[in-house]
Amino acid sequence: MAAFVANALRLDGLTEGTPEHAAVVTQMQELAPVLRTIGLLDVFRPRSPAVERILAEVP
Repeated sequence: MAAFVANALRLDGLTEGTPEHAAVVTQMQELAPVLRTIGLLDVFRPRSPAVERILAEVP
């Protein structure tokens, strides 16, 4: 969970389309199922539209 939050904060400072941005998005997509499993997304919603999109892309 800490890695997801750190990447979400880092995402704002990255330029979309760069390799670094893509790597952070990929890592967040890999970590998203853990957030669902522990129920975090049942009680919290992301404030960032970019993070919300990333979470929406992951089943």
